[in-house]
Amino acid sequence: MTKTWFDVIQPHADIREGHFDEAVFAADLGDVVHKIAAPDYNDPYLFFKKTYPTVGLTNLLKRVYAKLTTGQGPSVIQIQTPFGGGKTHALVAIYHYLKHGERVEELLPEGVKLLSPNVSAIAGNHWNPLEGVVSEGIARRTFWGEVAFQIGGREGYEAFRENDEKGIAPGKDKLRTFLEAHQPFVILFDEILEYINKALDVREQTDVSLGTQTFSFFQELTEAVSVLRRGMLVVTLPSSRLEDFGDREEESLARLGKIFGRVESIETPVQGEEVYAVIRRRLFEEESLRRVPMRETVHRYFQLYVQHREDLPAKARDPNYREKMEMAYPFHPDLLDILYEKWSTFPSFQRTRGVLRLLSLVVHALKERELPYITLADFDLANQEVRRELLKHIGPEYDSVIAADVTAEEAGARKVDGELGAAYQGLR
Repeated sequence: MTKTWFDVIQPHADIREGHFDEAVFAADLGDVVHKIAAPDYNDPYLFFKKTYPTVGLTNLLKRVYAKLTTGQGPSVIQIQTPFGGGKTHALVAIYHYLKHGERVEELLPEGVKLLSPNVSAIAGNHWNPLEGVVSEGIARRTFWGEVAFQIGGREGYEAFRENDEKGIAPGKDKLRTFLEAHQPFVILFDEILEYINKALDVREQTDVSLGTQTFSFFQELTEAVSVLRRGMLVVTLPSSRLEDFGDREEESLARLGKIFGRVESIETPVQGEEVYAVIRRRLFEEESLRRVPMRETVHRYFQLYVQHREDLPAKARDPNYREKMEMAYPFHPDLLDILYEKWSTFPSFQRTRGVLRLLSLVVHALKERELPYITLADFDLANQEVRRELLKHIGPEYDSVIAADVTAEEAGARKVDGELGAAYQGLR
């Protein structure tokens, strides 16, 4: 008898119990820096424990280590993905590695050792261009003032005070001199596009907007960092129109792309089928996976696909598909492919983050069901939480369609299932 997925792998406790907070799937660098993020992000060890080491993320950490220790590799890195594709998650990984390395040493990729560089981490979505930020009795109005303060403390800020108070970018030479004296260093910037589009409407003591000066600052900063041996600048930018931008946002993104495009190396944290492993690590206790029964389930499904090969797509007969099924377990790979590739075209659906939020609801709703696999057909649309999550993206007008065609006693889908009978149910 085929074991149920719940017998083979256990969801994390918060998902099993239905007490999970959606915030655990929304990485926010600013919240992490201020120590107010959800435990999954705030706790360095828990963060790395639930983070699958993709090729992109592993290479990123190795690049940071190599640059700060040997001076080899790119000085400016742009992390670029569509909405919800792991950009901020990658920055948080770098931040925890550099700031709390001793707590995650055993979870770091091979060859990545502990370091203690100067670190500046700035999230633009936490900044009010009119007010800036205040701590330790010092008000910083600009990104350059904040970088100077985070890396050089009070003394560092004093060197940039006038430029900060007047909202005027300090220039490449001044930045290079300051950063050269504070090597090794890493500067992390997230959500800068959101900040700049607000700052374009702010005028300081000149007729030039703070947003325009910030563009100049990033131009100067990339050029200053690029000539320093043991310093790095890592920034995130969205890669497509899936962010639902207006004309001004698109213009700002193009301008930033041009600034960083001259000197940066582009990294993508999650690629292709790695998303299967990312999702499983975030939703399930990987150490609970019973690999033998998992492979038995996959084998029986694959044999069924071979038996009915004339009625199925060619990919289901490909021997490599068996490997995909193991990687995606307990989800069917088609389920993840549809959510990650097709549903991501909805502007409100944030790729990995949106998939995790939806699937956490699905997993909790199905934990009592005796299912060998979780497929799209198993989504319990009668469950109000699952249903609301779907309708949030496709629109409330489909609520009546779901009721009439899927969940009602006389729904069309139920009638079709009954007519097809046991052959359709396969291993169920």
